[in-house]
Amino acid sequence: MTAEQTPSTGDQFGDRERVARITGVRRATYVEFDFTVGDEQLTVELIMPYPAFREFCEHNRIRLLPSSSEVERQMQQLKWRFGDRKELGG
Repeated sequence: MTAEQTPSTGDQFGDRERVARITGVRRATYVEFDFTVGDEQLTVELIMPYPAFREFCEHNRIRLLPSSSEVERQMQQLKWRFGDRKELGG
């Protein structure tokens, strides 16, 4: 990679839309989710502790897709557990 190709802002994704769909919660701490940048055909499955997931979403300006009602309930419990009053996504 040449100097011209290296992202100078630290934002490797540029203007491409970043989307996540929460697929589960493990051990009442970890968030499982599918993460996509730009192309829905290219998705990565990730798992992070809730605080790291929260930071990841804010830093990457993630748009959250709707999840199942059970996953939404589990996420509400995580928000309550970690004292999180803000909405995710953006």
